[in-house]
Amino acid sequence: MVQMRPIIVRYGEIGLKSEFVRRKFEKKLISNIEDAFLRARIECSVVREHGRIFVYVDDIDGACKVLNKVFGIVSFSPAFECSSDKETLKKFGVELLANSFSGGESFAVRVKRTGKHEYTSQEAGAFIGEAILNAYADKNIHVDLKEPKVVLSVEIREKRAYFYLETIEGPLGMPLGSQGKVMGILSTKEHSILAHWLIMKRGCSLDLIYLEKENLEKENDKKGDDETLDTGLGNGLEKRLDVAKERKKKAYENAEKLRRWNPNMKIYDIEVKLGGDENFTKEDYACASEFAFKKGALALVSGETFEELTEKDRFEDNVADMPILFPLIGFSDEEMEKRMKDADLL
Repeated sequence: MVQMRPIIVRYGEIGLKSEFVRRKFEKKLISNIEDAFLRARIECSVVREHGRIFVYVDDIDGACKVLNKVFGIVSFSPAFECSSDKETLKKFGVELLANSFSGGESFAVRVKRTGKHEYTSQEAGAFIGEAILNAYADKNIHVDLKEPKVVLSVEIREKRAYFYLETIEGPLGMPLGSQGKVMGILSTKEHSILAHWLIMKRGCSLDLIYLEKENLEKENDKKGDDETLDTGLGNGLEKRLDVAKERKKKAYENAEKLRRWNPNMKIYDIEVKLGGDENFTKEDYACASEFAFKKGALALVSGETFEELTEKDRFEDNVADMPILFPLIGFSDEEMEKRMKDADLL
């Protein structure tokens, strides 16, 4: 049987909350982590300690891919666990760096400590570093605390110690579902999904609405297949339906990219009498907000940019019964592209 190794999971903003709120958010984050591993079919055991979450797994590579998609995680480190007594720490540090030196490298030992021990954090770093220097004296290695080539990090917590060589950045934000419920309008525009991703990153539970033209076939039957319809989409029923199907396919493909981050996200198809095209109208927003309100959402999310909003005056009247959020309103095209690449949304 393969022994399970710990991964140290760190969070940031959660730790600034009051004790009651922090515990609530920690439980939500742990629940999200466990759900993510369950979906990935990777066995895990999660342990919560003050300021840290430890995820024990036997598939480190698979686990890192899972944790990279869990909002609320600041960073995580695959680690090796041992006892916190002095001799074990020295021995473990030496063994862990057995394949790290080829000759002439610099290194440093970084120690964080919680609890009561016979040594301080600085003393622990010194005696572990000394043991490493003595063990690999033939490699001509040296200590460099400013710009080391190799960094050995150690977290000592009461009777246990955790050694690690890398820290992987997480997606940051708040645990998904820790904030209120919102609904986003699904669009064919690729950048629009970044708006929904940013809202989920703040912890909001998100479902999507796809707007479809109401009674498309009936309308065409009345006007006749050969009559030009004032939609900018071309003539006749067949062409209009093809365009509508292609638009919906593209929108749903965008949604699937979001589902990597929120597998439980729902998509609702609703019909609108007007609009239902590339650019949302005030009628679209009114219809979407009415539906979102019935579903218990606190706000509506749109992926439109500042330029798209100012193409025409769409908000001369109050068109929605709830706030409409525009997360992309301050983003340039370059910023959106970079964010989407970092979030694996392209």
